[in-house]
Amino acid sequence: MTRKMSAVLAGLTLLAGAGVLTGPEVLRIAGGLVLAFVLPGVALTAALFRNRIALTPVERIMLVPALSLATLVLGGLLAWVAGLPLERGTWLGVSGVITMLALATMLIWPVAAPVKSRGPSKLPTPTDATLILPVFQAREAAAAGWWRRLLPARPQHTVLPLVLAVAMLGGASWYSVRTSVDTHDVTVTELSAAPPSPANPLGERSVAVSASGLAAGAGAYALVVTSPVGTESSRQELTAGSDGRWSGNVTVPGGERTTIGLYRAGDSLPYRTVIVAAG
Repeated sequence: MTRKMSAVLAGLTLLAGAGVLTGPEVLRIAGGLVLAFVLPGVALTAALFRNRIALTPVERIMLVPALSLATLVLGGLLAWVAGLPLERGTWLGVSGVITMLALATMLIWPVAAPVKSRGPSKLPTPTDATLILPVFQAREAAAAGWWRRLLPARPQHTVLPLVLAVAMLGGASWYSVRTSVDTHDVTVTELSAAPPSPANPLGERSVAVSASGLAAGAGAYALVVTSPVGTESSRQELTAGSDGRWSGNVTVPGGERTTIGLYRAGDSLPYRTVIVAAG
């Protein structure tokens, strides 16, 4: 890839990013698809495989979406580790930064010029049948430094895929272990109800309700009893003990299906619900 082509791709990356951030819905979708599946892969393919004969056209086409998706996977893991929200701005930054860094390598590490022949050359003539052929040095070996000659002849085909696979598997394994450790001791709020008592002469039943995993203190939760049509029958504030537990009795109608909801302070929807069938 030439420097001119690198500049063109950099401009397309900036335009796609602007479309995602400020453009109408059509441009946001188009820019997002290009940044997710095309531009990072094109830039990385050009940066990692400088020699045009290193890959066939089919291999280059297949590497573009593969490297683009790998960028999103690994970049998303790093963003999560850094505590960044996995939203549009973060994904745009991951894709755009990787693309720009890959294109920048074309300026720092330009493509090597074709290797010229060494030594004289001479074709046969009618008076002299001597044929002298020039000595050509392998292009990859000439362009490579001494440290690259210690690697296999085409390390891109052997080492690089293995490194990418190990990086992705290692990152996913680390993420799984980290998530397991972080969520192992998470407190879970539970709301449960015992079978209701028989209806009294007024047609009411008593239900023993208990909750656990609550934040200690008064006023943080409310227990609300609603009818099948959504009418609020009763409401009471809960005061959890130091162990985060609460228990008490709730009166519900005997002839209709009733919902008991646990609400957190300020919430309009129940945090936990229990349904008591009609008696």
